[in-house]
Amino acid sequence: SYSFCTLLFSKQMFRRCLLLSYKQNVAPSLQRSPKDERYWGLVGAYEMAQLTTYNTGSKHEDAPVVESILAASSLDESNNNLIIAVEKNTQAESNLLSGGMASLVFGSANPQIHHFYKQLNARCWTATITGTCQKSDDALTNTNWDLYFKRNPFLLRKVARKNQEASLGSSQAFSVGSTEEDEPQDFIYKNLLTDYSIFSLNQQNGFLGRPDKGLDKISVLTIPELDPVRKSVQKWLSRMNMRRDILVEGIRTAYSLSIRNAFVFHLDKKGFYIMGLPLDENPTWQEYFLEWGPGMECTDTAMILNWWVEFVKQTDITHDEHFVSVPEEILR
Repeated sequence: SYSFCTLLFSKQMFRRCLLLSYKQNVAPSLQRSPKDERYWGLVGAYEMAQLTTYNTGSKHEDAPVVESILAASSLDESNNNLIIAVEKNTQAESNLLSGGMASLVFGSANPQIHHFYKQLNARCWTATITGTCQKSDDALTNTNWDLYFKRNPFLLRKVARKNQEASLGSSQAFSVGSTEEDEPQDFIYKNLLTDYSIFSLNQQNGFLGRPDKGLDKISVLTIPELDPVRKSVQKWLSRMNMRRDILVEGIRTAYSLSIRNAFVFHLDKKGFYIMGLPLDENPTWQEYFLEWGPGMECTDTAMILNWWVEFVKQTDITHDEHFVSVPEEILR
């Protein structure tokens, strides 16, 4: 009930946070949440990654050796594998088929977070996986496609754009707001399945950290129990950073944290991570982890929504109802 939520998310319940600083290039936030957990949290939250492939079988000196692209990715928990979808008849596919090494970088593909860190002359948190890839057979490809890639937003937007440009002509502008709803679902799915190959990555090394601060090697590459809210992380990051004046005021009030500026760069079932600028005479940006509540875990997006409504309403800043009430798509 509402009265229960009001009690649960009262200001007294909010006033608990972990203040973090850097030590030996590793954020102490990893001490609260094991680095393996943070690592897989980033991998699970993104459905795309920066894929770099290396062609070791080329016999032509002028042939491209390295190719870097954005690729759709997903975790196959049943086989403890990371799988990626690569467009057919491309240099990236050729490199993977040659048996060359591949690396995937997760976390730098969010343009908003990337922009925030760029303004600080810093690099955002990333998870990097390296290894070799093996192409899935046709039966496995169809199964994985239906389970993991059929509704991948990165692929759907890419194919929708390709189809619209083909129908309108190259001189026509394309609206970046187009989604899979712009065309019949079955038509887009068919195009996706025939245009892409699926590869399984044999993980050899994993690294977590900020490239400008240092990287930690991940010792255990077994996929753990994945965070229940990982699929909605990107939508919530956009929502929470939409009005940073409300975000900062809410953090000041709820957590008694004296900051003049902040942005959220990651969240999980236990809380959210921010970069904040303290109200000091000579402030420097610091990382903080803020719990949803003492000992509280948000196991679905509805719980985050309840928290968010109370968080926004506690501020004295004028805000419209649209900002408080989260659109339906963020709950999916």
